[in-house]
Amino acid sequence: MLDRLCHGDLVLITDAKSNYYDKLGVVCGTVDYCKDVEVSDNPDCYTCDLVMVGNLKKVSVRAKFLKKV
Repeated sequence: MLDRLCHGDLVLITDAKSNYYDKLGVVCGTVDYCKDVEVSDNPDCYTCDLVMVGNLKKVSVRAKFLKKV
């Protein structure tokens, strides 16, 4: 199982198509899409709500596009 991102983690957005590409955010929540999140190793199984560093804007990004810093 991969390390799940959790509240308070500092992350870098790696989605090149995003307006927030290469920007930092802090995880403030998650939304799960899989039934068995504890046993799933799929990084596309959830979305993270982020507060962006610098402007405090709240955005949601799929976990597969986030890298823990």
